Amino acid sequence: MPGMKLHTLRRMLVVAVITADTKAKAVEAGRHFVWRMGPTLRGPVEWFSPVGMRSRAGNQFALKARPRSLAGMSYEELLAERFIIAGTPDEVAEGFAIVHRELGVGHLLLEAQESRMDHPTTMRSIELMGAKVVPAVAAL
Repeated sequence: MPGMKLHTLRRMLVVAVITADTKAKAVEAGRHFVWRMGPTLRGPVEWFSPVGMRSRAGNQFALKARPRSLAGMSYEELLAERFIIAGTPDEVAEGFAIVHRELGVGHLLLEAQESRMDHPTTMRSIELMGAKVVPAVAAL
């Protein structure tokens, strides 16, 4: 249609993320996300993939892309595959850049706190995300 602009499809991804002043602190705090990758993902499939949310082709693609359940992955594997991103602000920004580049993700939803994380750790992560990570990835 004349005058109509085409918009690029921007995929969305939910990522569990924690940043801290040191990588060791972030990696330790990130362990709190592991329980979320386990038992809570073992509920009825319709809770996590409601009818109409993904096509049959999309389901087949997902099975080929990740044939293992997140519940069966170790913390180290979850970090390596970027289902959990934990590190210094520079490392988190680089992790987001990799997810953007490799998956074509344009919108990240961040699960930035897990119930077992203490308040000071959570607040420091939020502070670092706003002050350092978001400005670093704003141009992606």
